[in-house]
Amino acid sequence: MKAAHKEREILVGSQVVTIQPGEFVTGRNSLEEEYNRGMKPKDRVPGITLWRWLNSLEKLGNVNIKKTNKYSVVSIVNWDLYQQDEQQMNNKRTTDEQQMNTNKNDKELKELQEIKDPLLQQQEQALEFLVGEYEKNKFSPVDDEGNILPYLKKEIFTWLTNGSFDQPEEIIQMALEEALLSNGREWRLVKTILERWKSDQLRTVEDIQRDHEEFRKSKEQKVIPLRKGDRDEKHTRVPQKRKYDISRW
Repeated sequence: MKAAHKEREILVGSQVVTIQPGEFVTGRNSLEEEYNRGMKPKDRVPGITLWRWLNSLEKLGNVNIKKTNKYSVVSIVNWDLYQQDEQQMNNKRTTDEQQMNTNKNDKELKELQEIKDPLLQQQEQALEFLVGEYEKNKFSPVDDEGNILPYLKKEIFTWLTNGSFDQPEEIIQMALEEALLSNGREWRLVKTILERWKSDQLRTVEDIQRDHEEFRKSKEQKVIPLRKGDRDEKHTRVPQKRKYDISRW
């Protein structure tokens, strides 16, 4: 899907449509075909879902959509701002002007990527929620104003996006809660919990809950013999508690 760089006419069915710079013509079927081209069947996204994503971008103010019964014309907001240096670049190509052209293309690409990958918006919303939980529960380290440090925010985003878990937002929240139960308000402890779950291939909330239940049962069944002189007495059950040791840090 590529926006026009200048006014032109295109044929849609039997109708000639004039589009302006920053616009392109699409529809549910063509959007599905364009997006899924070259993808494996399991990775394809239905047209109705893609259309919903596009409408979400309109609500966010990234695009405008003119709809008809047969097609829709999508306009990228602020397209002119992305193109304002183009004439100067055509007349005089210097290193600085080439950099501006790169920036223009990056902005255009970002607009198109947001149409193609709205998952990024969901991940950013999840990040803001988890950062809020981190700060609200007074985890450390933080800056002098109690705000999470930038590199930790980046680490949380990496856990959200690196594919370690099928439900990353929920699982990171569980790790924060488990750290609180262990009286450890340290990101290092949260990271240790996440790394153990990743190592044990616990990818969903259900996997972790099942692991906790199995640990609880094994704790209840744990029996050790008493000393040699007490062999005639019954074995004593020894309770265990899962702890995450951070003393070595």
